[in-house]
Amino acid sequence: MKALVSKVHGFRFEWSTWAVKAMLFALGGQTDLRRIERFTELQPELLLREIHRQLANRFHAGNRQDFTVTVAVTDSLKARLEAKLAEQKVLICLETQQPALEEALKAGLQGLQVEFTTSGRPPSEITLKKAHLLVRDLTDTRSAWALPNPIASILQVRLHSDQAPLRVLKPQHGLDFPAMIFTSVDPPEIGDAALAILKEALDLARISCAWDGLKRAHLRWRLARSFTFDPQANRVDVRLDLEDEERVLASKDLRMGSFWSAIPEVRLADVAGHAAAKEAAKEVLSWLADPAAQGGLRGYIVEGPPGTGKSLFCASLAGEAAVPHIHMAASEWLCTYWGQTEKAIRQTFQALSQYDACVLTVEEFDGIAYDRQRASSSSPAYYASMIGALLACLDEARKGKTRLLFMATTNLYRDLDAAVVRSLRLGERLHLGLPGTQDRRELLAKRLAGTVADSDLEEAANMTAGLSQADLTALCQRFLKDHSKNFSTFHDHLLAFRRGPGPEGMILSAATKARIAAHEAGHALVAYHLLGADAVESVSILPALDGSLGAFLTRPTQEITHLGPLGIKNRLAVLLAGRSAELVQYPDQGQSEGSGADLGAATTMALSAIGDLGLDDDFPCLTFSALPSALQECLAKALMERVEAWIDEALQRGRTILVAHQVVFERLGEVLLQEEVLHRARIQSILGGGG
Repeated sequence: MKALVSKVHGFRFEWSTWAVKAMLFALGGQTDLRRIERFTELQPELLLREIHRQLANRFHAGNRQDFTVTVAVTDSLKARLEAKLAEQKVLICLETQQPALEEALKAGLQGLQVEFTTSGRPPSEITLKKAHLLVRDLTDTRSAWALPNPIASILQVRLHSDQAPLRVLKPQHGLDFPAMIFTSVDPPEIGDAALAILKEALDLARISCAWDGLKRAHLRWRLARSFTFDPQANRVDVRLDLEDEERVLASKDLRMGSFWSAIPEVRLADVAGHAAAKEAAKEVLSWLADPAAQGGLRGYIVEGPPGTGKSLFCASLAGEAAVPHIHMAASEWLCTYWGQTEKAIRQTFQALSQYDACVLTVEEFDGIAYDRQRASSSSPAYYASMIGALLACLDEARKGKTRLLFMATTNLYRDLDAAVVRSLRLGERLHLGLPGTQDRRELLAKRLAGTVADSDLEEAANMTAGLSQADLTALCQRFLKDHSKNFSTFHDHLLAFRRGPGPEGMILSAATKARIAAHEAGHALVAYHLLGADAVESVSILPALDGSLGAFLTRPTQEITHLGPLGIKNRLAVLLAGRSAELVQYPDQGQSEGSGADLGAATTMALSAIGDLGLDDDFPCLTFSALPSALQECLAKALMERVEAWIDEALQRGRTILVAHQVVFERLGEVLLQEEVLHRARIQSILGGGG
């Protein structure tokens, strides 16, 4: 390969041989190796912009008419390139079957790492994918192969004789290297000029071969540039060096306008829990990672509560299969103007066809695939057109060559359109739920390694039931910022996390704080006796932003248990125990407005138990909400009487327990008033010792 000299906007650019090789090798995905002439057109423009940015005013001080830009490589980059190119063995595909010409070519290229294959007819696409140099014999003017278009990284050398008319040398696919040979000699010989052209083509083919190797390995080289300005010589010296070797794939990114889309570093082992989903994904991972597998579409709806790791799970599949991951939100497709949303969807799938294999994750998929029957009646044609375009693209992708794994995440699976989630489209469903006890223990052990004793991890896992993976991660991050890092502070962080941040500047009087302490102590005491000693997790008298002035937390659980009428009545008594406690402790002052939230929750629970679940013997066994409005009006008075009876009974049960244990109840209120926050062990020591 030769050095290049070009002149752009009055500037003279001098590219060393190794600089040309380095730029072609690093930019192979963006500057097609078959179009080397574009290199001298585009790269000087880009370099001039960088020179303006790097050298600023010093650059403008030079004489523009005689200005020279020299581009060379560092010794380290040259050595790296030499080693990389020395590894390449180029396959040369010969058009002719003339043994004499083949022998002449082998003799001329002796000592170089080449391998010959003779076709005798237009080579197949499979042959061209392997070959990097195509030698066409045009000494016979009847030769006219119709080559497939496009040909990836294929170079051409077209051999002709002095008798062959040059009009046949019109532009063809790939790089043209016309090389004169003399057919009058038997056997034919290749002249020095033709041999030099062959070797230049072979040199570029070796770069093409090496770049294809990087592409298959999902790698690319990123070059660094340094600039030195010599005002005396009126010259800028540019030096190229290897900055990094990245794990990427050469293909246009869908949203960023980049030609590269990275392979995630995350793996399935980094995803906490979800064993069933991981097992279900094994088969599709094998298909995705197999280059010989048939192309097409595999789609999953990944649904579950917020914060359960749906996005991380999708990225881990791409990382596990070592394929690119394109991550976007469904809202990125949505456009204001008619037809633009459909166009954006089609452009996305068209760009995906550039990949051999990839994973597309669309977040909040219900934003684009919302059920048309529930959609706004004001614009049904808009939803029909949008979903129609999506369905057409999904069906087309199923027939394509790209191995496309389409992962659509949502928290609202029931709101998706039935045509989208049917079989052979996105009919497979992966549910990522809240982590179980063992999953929480593993996540906490990983996040809190070295800060919490193993004996406390089981307790921490039980305490955090009902929290998502995102909640647990945030909780651990808060805890690790605490300098004390003991298990008691983990309780404090958990309580603060569940309660939320408190208001600034709120000042409570001593009498108000005492009443709040009695209220929360009442909840804890009644729960201790009706739900069990382990049911109470913590109590506090710290206000929160939601307006509550205190908090009482029971121990969370994911176990599904049958409550029955007695279990529900026990929970009603616990809910209303704060109200009962205020009546016991402050009989002359009446109720406070702080009991309103408890009363509302108790009313809702009693209504559901009586009117929907049929758990009251004195009320008809039916579902009240399913009745016609006329019948509901007839039964409303009877229903409210039974709800009132349940609530009165719950208040009385709580009051009876509080009066029976009034000494320990008052003691718990006093300690809570002093310490403001009490956790389960401390509560048990007070209630167990005094009751």
